Amino acid sequence: INAPELRGPESNKSLILLELVKPGSFVKKGQVMARIDAQSTEDHIDDVKDTVKQADADVVKRKAEQQIEWENLVQTLRQAKSDRDKARLDAKPARILTPLEQQLLDLNVQETEARYSMLEKSLADQKKSFESEIRILEITALRQRRHLERHQHDLARFTVIAPMDG
Repeated sequence: INAPELRGPESNKSLILLELVKPGSFVKKGQVMARIDAQSTEDHIDDVKDTVKQADADVVKRKAEQQIEWENLVQTLRQAKSDRDKARLDAKPARILTPLEQQLLDLNVQETEARYSMLEKSLADQKKSFESEIRILEITALRQRRHLERHQHDLARFTVIAPMDG
């Protein structure tokens, strides 16, 4: 009988043998030959399940938060575009203005155009940032699921079953 080789990251723990078939006795195929104490692993699996649920919930929550932030950014961009368009209309020589007033209006147009352009560029960067953040959270959740799977695989090996009569 070989002891199971554990795949979990905590595989260096000592294993406590709870049950072992009497040495020299015959066993039937499917009979339990050895049973290892799995309580600490089962407890850890429960903790990891909670961590997996939290990681999955974090992805969903952050996506919702990002959607709200995105709408706010888009609204800010719309407002900047509106301000730019208004400044352009105000700067048209529809009325008689002093050179100083005309220069102030032209400067206002330049300022609103620069702000709109800056917001437009930052929107693309923010989208990439959001995508990266979600990807990091998804990878974290995937790592936790794999951690859980390794422990569940180990747990199945804690009961050694006779593969054949002997």
